[in-house]
Amino acid sequence: MDLLHLSHSETADCIIKDPFTGEDTDLVINFHGPGTKQYKEAAKMILAKKGDEMDSEALSIVTAGWNNFENSGKPFEFTKENARMAYLASIPLRMQAADFIFVIRNFLPKR
Repeated sequence: MDLLHLSHSETADCIIKDPFTGEDTDLVINFHGPGTKQYKEAAKMILAKKGDEMDSEALSIVTAGWNNFENSGKPFEFTKENARMAYLASIPLRMQAADFIFVIRNFLPKR
């Protein structure tokens, strides 16, 4: 196997799925992946498992940006604080984000 197949990207895009239909939405979150300082910091927080607020804080640390988010019909700008609030407010968003960041395949080159 070529070592290039084992390299990974520092960031990756997660397309958020509709929690009712399971279909892709237009919401995209870009996450820092394994090996980055953000990922290492967030992993320590998540492993400490101090509840939903801590998980939301950890997820906001690994979130590099997002596209197409709205809040009450208005564009919802990406900031670390807005990310923390979004993850805290939405269990489906928090679960999808957490599921995505712990799968190394999401950060590997597409084949």
